[in-house]
Amino acid sequence: MTKENFVRYAELKTQVAAAEAEMDLLKAKLLDDLASVEDKPVELESVGVFSITKRKNWKYTEIYDGLKVQLKEREKEEQAKGLATFTEDRNVMFRPVKIETNE
Repeated sequence: MTKENFVRYAELKTQVAAAEAEMDLLKAKLLDDLASVEDKPVELESVGVFSITKRKNWKYTEIYDGLKVQLKEREKEEQAKGLATFTEDRNVMFRPVKIETNE
């Protein structure tokens, strides 16, 4: 076990979070920029092609929502009775140290 691996993982995790936050801000600006060219793809030779994609978000009836609740309840019953099976994945969880500020 090397401390350096843990420290580097923490550093990268922090960098990824910061990059994702910045990308979220840029995404809104890019959507506006692409809308200004009527959603036509924008190609930057040194980077790649940026384009709009669309994904449907479905909203179902109350009947479906009720069935979904019943299914969840049935899943819990099968888990409790030991009828359902599961697998476990191993993963690393990292929580940064909370830095207290005296403001």
